[in-house]
Amino acid sequence: MTKSYAKLDLHEALSSGSYDHAVMCTYTFEPSFFEQHCLEKFKSLSTNGNITLIIDRHTYEQLLNGDTERPKRANIRYLLHPVLAGGVFHPKIYLLARRNKGRLIIGSANLTRNGITSNAEMAATFEYEEDKNQGFKPLFTAVFKYFLEIAQRFPAKALQENLNEIVREVPWLTADNTSPETVPEFLNNLEEPILTQVYRKLSSPVDTVYVLSRYFDGTPSLLDEIERSVSPKKIKIFSQNGITNMTPEWLSHPLVKANRAAIFLCRFFDDEHAQPLHAKAMIFETAKRCAMVFGSANFTSAAMLRTIKNGNAETVLIIKDIPSTILKPSRLFDPSNNAFQLKSPEMLHRSPKEDPGGIELTVHTLRLYEASVIGDVISISADIPDIVDHNSLVATLKFQNFADRSLKVDVGTAHEYIVRVSEVEKERLDNESTMIQLEVREEDKVTASSNWLLITNLKEIKTNANLRKGRQLKEAEQSAVQFFAVLRELLQAGDEEALLRFLNFCDIPLVSISRPFFFRRKKPEWDGGAEMKALGARNLKIYKELHEASLSFFDRHFRKLRRHSNERTLVGVSNFLHIFLAMGHVLRTQMERSVIGLESIGKERRPEQWGECRRHWDTYFDRFRQLMACLEREYLSPMIREHGLDKIKIEFEQDLKPIHDLCCDMLNYRDRIEMLRLTKLKEVVPGRPDVVPSYFYSVLSAAQWPKYSREVRGALDQVERTLDYAA
Repeated sequence: MTKSYAKLDLHEALSSGSYDHAVMCTYTFEPSFFEQHCLEKFKSLSTNGNITLIIDRHTYEQLLNGDTERPKRANIRYLLHPVLAGGVFHPKIYLLARRNKGRLIIGSANLTRNGITSNAEMAATFEYEEDKNQGFKPLFTAVFKYFLEIAQRFPAKALQENLNEIVREVPWLTADNTSPETVPEFLNNLEEPILTQVYRKLSSPVDTVYVLSRYFDGTPSLLDEIERSVSPKKIKIFSQNGITNMTPEWLSHPLVKANRAAIFLCRFFDDEHAQPLHAKAMIFETAKRCAMVFGSANFTSAAMLRTIKNGNAETVLIIKDIPSTILKPSRLFDPSNNAFQLKSPEMLHRSPKEDPGGIELTVHTLRLYEASVIGDVISISADIPDIVDHNSLVATLKFQNFADRSLKVDVGTAHEYIVRVSEVEKERLDNESTMIQLEVREEDKVTASSNWLLITNLKEIKTNANLRKGRQLKEAEQSAVQFFAVLRELLQAGDEEALLRFLNFCDIPLVSISRPFFFRRKKPEWDGGAEMKALGARNLKIYKELHEASLSFFDRHFRKLRRHSNERTLVGVSNFLHIFLAMGHVLRTQMERSVIGLESIGKERRPEQWGECRRHWDTYFDRFRQLMACLEREYLSPMIREHGLDKIKIEFEQDLKPIHDLCCDMLNYRDRIEMLRLTKLKEVVPGRPDVVPSYFYSVLSAAQWPKYSREVRGALDQVERTLDYAA
């Protein structure tokens, strides 16, 4: 803060500088202003290829269902992600970043024309530049951690992918924060109310509390809270007549009547232009020192005394230990020096607009969470009651300037559904924001429906190619969880060319660093090949086309496991396990696809198909035996000798179940193949012995399988005994 209270030009702060990533939080949002002005004229956004807007879900649904103009480029040029808080999602944060620099704006301004250009707002901007201006780095990392927490609580693949892209491209944002606490400090109410945190940071008895706010509770219970918690000598409240929603009841509070609390009404100007008050701030003055709190939180119970679960989601900055002679609280909250004290209810002119509390959301029988385009498939995440006949599900697409289109919905895995689109529909999806709704139709009547949602089809800013495809390799190379997720998406889309490209070009880097903290929260999960079952006998053709690429993927990554076995660094364990599980998953996927193919084709198989599968199975099982031996003998035992059992247990903990499941799945294929051999593949010829496909000298034969099974199972048992893992 300075004596001059230099005004921040939000328009200029968002306009200048070139950045590659942006994450913005806002309560109200004007699509036309953002799309036609901000995206086109703000340098920080016009060439920015990874823009995420996080908004309140009430606002989101009003945009889609209301009379206002709908977004035209949302989820194509930028991601619009809704969040449902107990009250409303209310933060106003703008984070701009690239590999070596960043800009952060935190305050009260929504991403609207008035918020950026004409309201009386309070905000602060911070800069970071690597090796030059690094003082606010802890503040940047704290804000980005908040975004990651939001993504964990309100998950969506597109949001997580956008944030993961920032993690990959902007490493300083997630680097360990070893710097001392800086000024200002970032606070949010995900876990604890704002005021509770502020009280804990006050070191001396409070003389005066200053409040600047436009919105208030209907009853002045917050005055009781302030009195009870810090018992100040004086409370001074600043607001704006005709703008505020303050009720006359505030004038009847005992503290106001005793003149310990006073309410002042001000007018605000930018040069000669009148400004509506929208700033929110509090100042706690203690012994000529001040702690200033400002950001998104109004002086309401929902903002100050609750968490995101039962109140608004809010964020503020707190700056402590500012000399009163520098800050001058009354001057800051009444910059034009025109305040007058509110003495009677007749002097108060209330705004007809109430405190933002959101509209009541429609309760839908079906709940639609996310819909995204993958090739010619719309992948849908939704909750559908068990009583709903899935054959009656229909997806309605609402385009900008075309008639609605209703399409059949196919069931995928649990809570996931698939809609296949034509070339005409895909072209529209590629060029305009499109809404989707699920309906249950019985005898041409809609008996239940879901909420409307924007379909995600984010595009590369330079090539207009699907952004998801460009990220898949990078994401798969980052962690086992993401490898499984990407491979699953490709299987779901049924695009053999994309799968082949993935196996040929996915090259998990050999790194000796620990995985980022937020990747440790999930385990890679195998869904049993649900996406492949729908392809039936076609799986035989696909698995053959992917055979050589799968072995090439395995062999080049096996060399990396051997490197890890030789180097044996503790920080490289996560990378070893990532590579190990990816290799095993590719083998399991090939096994699953080939078995499903034979199960589907049954007696119509040709003799050479069984023989080819048998030879390939031998290859896959041999590769898996090598994989398990590498894990148990070449890697785990030497690592424990060098680093100790306790440290290795910690590093292996989250991946032991996926390793166990992988091994069991591979060993269980023999029973499935044997059942298939004796049933669907058996040829019954009247008057002659049944003809059953033979194993010959395959590892699956009765002579060789017991030895193989003991060896692989023994390696798994040794790993689990050593690490005290009980399945």
